[in-house]
Amino acid sequence: MRSLLLALAVCTLLVSCGYHLHGQGGVLTQGGGVYVPLFENFTSEPLLEQLASSNLSEELSRNSRVRLVESLDAASLVLRGTLITYGCGVLAYDSADDIAFYRLTIALRAELTDVATRQVVWQGDLTRSENFYADSDSMLQDDRESDAQKILMQRLIEDLYDQLVDDF
Repeated sequence: MRSLLLALAVCTLLVSCGYHLHGQGGVLTQGGGVYVPLFENFTSEPLLEQLASSNLSEELSRNSRVRLVESLDAASLVLRGTLITYGCGVLAYDSADDIAFYRLTIALRAELTDVATRQVVWQGDLTRSENFYADSDSMLQDDRESDAQKILMQRLIEDLYDQLVDDF
């Protein structure tokens, strides 16, 4: 009897504190197929839309509850994304007053639309930043910025996925 009461108390606490299992609901898992067109890129950074689109497709294909489709005709939902901000600025200087760190910031806007009703069922803006070391060698500097782009985009897409699947 005591263990039954303890189990009920734990269940009550878990439900009342808002605890839920990751990826158990959300708008993406309720529809049929999801079509993801290439992101739009409103920034001046080339090829960023390809990085975002491929990361999103990979993230969605990892979930067996989300079915990606190749065309709009086969979709019940369309997930569109737009890259709206790209900024890279100095974060810190060293003791010689040379640049030591940069901060890269990317923002995106996403919208999930029901194909049949053309109604927006979810929309949101996400922003993330990533810091990286500066270097006097411009080739190495470009490589570091590119690496930061990849890390940052992966994290942004994970955030987007979490919001869609966890229904926040």
